[in-house]
Amino acid sequence: MYDVIIVGRSFAGILTALTLKKHLPQLNICMIDQAAANTVICDQRATALSPSSIILLNELNIWQDLAPLSAPIYEIHIGMTPIKLAPLVFKQDHQILGYNILNHHLRSLLNQNLNHINIDAHTGSAIKDIQLHTSFATVTLDNNTQIQARLVIGADGRTSGVRRLLSTTRTIDHHQTAFTGTIHHTTPHNNRAFEFFIPQGPLAFIPLEDLNTSTFVWSLKNQLLPITSLEDTLSKLMHPHLGNIQCTQPVQQYPLKTFTASPRAGHRWVLVGDAANAIHPVAGQGLNLAIRDIQNLAHHLSQQHLLGLDIGSLTHLSQYGRARQIDRYSLLSITHIAAQWLPAPHKTLSLFLEKGMKYLNRSTIFSDFLVNTAQFGVPTLSK
Repeated sequence: MYDVIIVGRSFAGILTALTLKKHLPQLNICMIDQAAANTVICDQRATALSPSSIILLNELNIWQDLAPLSAPIYEIHIGMTPIKLAPLVFKQDHQILGYNILNHHLRSLLNQNLNHINIDAHTGSAIKDIQLHTSFATVTLDNNTQIQARLVIGADGRTSGVRRLLSTTRTIDHHQTAFTGTIHHTTPHNNRAFEFFIPQGPLAFIPLEDLNTSTFVWSLKNQLLPITSLEDTLSKLMHPHLGNIQCTQPVQQYPLKTFTASPRAGHRWVLVGDAANAIHPVAGQGLNLAIRDIQNLAHHLSQQHLLGLDIGSLTHLSQYGRARQIDRYSLLSITHIAAQWLPAPHKTLSLFLEKGMKYLNRSTIFSDFLVNTAQFGVPTLSK
């Protein structure tokens, strides 16, 4: 009998295991993943990390190894068209707003740290069934192995089997396809990130450690597919800021859909990360939201364990779910509005939005609020 079963060796799953072992080293943890242990994942994407996420990585003694591989972001430029200066610029007196790191660096270091903690693992088998009992849960794998624990944590991403078996899913199809990859550009980025809400769909560029290298995400409307001459198109759009652009890796693409689970916690089970809510990449906040989930869940589980109470009880897991609602729904709403409504096809609306950005850019109170919200999430009563 385990204390905790974590389903999914995702970023969220690994960070959940590391965080729980940091706060509660006596927990007996098992991790289940449907991929084989030696599976090589080809992922050319990057992840933006906020200061609140850096706090957790520091606590886990991981950040000192990640920092040299990450690019600091000092400015974020937001506008309606790349051909003009962005009307809205976020910066805070040379303070770092966040970091950008390639996923294969992040995955490699997280796996190294996972291998150094004492947990059991079942790989190469997917979950087939979950039975919830009064004092424990039983997870059955597709090879008919049965594993029992007091708590099941679903961290198995957008296609979560835990969510499918224990919760309901609300799906929003954005009718967009994300094109993402690493690019080389002739003009240095100077640690600036760009986000432009052009009619074709939101287009973002985030700096990497080399001044002439960035990652990009273009959430392109499906009716405009297929796209040809991607490098030429990006160069024309971003020439005032980044010069000529060349893709240094094969460009990846995937359909954009938002998922949210309801409920996200119940008796003997809880969801974290993309298993609980998968948001649009327009703000680059997916993993940061997951890390705030993990920090809050670790706090709740630690309190329960220190008091000698049941870590799988419905009462305290429901409290965790309610504590995360404001942050979760606020970010889901903001990203949905930004992805669907800001890329305005009409010139009049585009000009109106641009003037609004210029007005907001003059308000330090508004700027500081948005920056702090992106860095640390929406404030809640329960931490």
